[in-house]
Amino acid sequence: MVEQLQNNISRIGHEKIQLLKGENLPTLFVETLLELHIKYLNIIQETFSNDPDFISSLDKACATIVNMKNGNCLSAKAPELLAHYCDSLLRKSSKTSTESEIEEKLLHGVTIFNYLEDKDYFQRVSFV
Repeated sequence: MVEQLQNNISRIGHEKIQLLKGENLPTLFVETLLELHIKYLNIIQETFSNDPDFISSLDKACATIVNMKNGNCLSAKAPELLAHYCDSLLRKSSKTSTESEIEEKLLHGVTIFNYLEDKDYFQRVSFV
């Protein structure tokens, strides 16, 4: 059952990521992944009483989605999209958002960052 949940989350996540388009792609990417993470985390908490095996399956599924490598998938650009998301928060949001709103959004970015395999690439992109 744990493996079925993991496969289901991965499949749904890949489908959602493939559908993303538009000018605000970094924000859409992070928000889509976060929405998926929160949805399944709530299901695991309510249905499976935070069972560590199910939490682990969620983490593995999210890592699979974020780190998927193929030519036409946004996940291959995850470090870059996440870096742009954080950069736009720090540069532009300070004028339109409160400090607590920015901090909450940065924590969302950290949630996605934890699933990145290539954290060094994120660092190179974010400081260019």
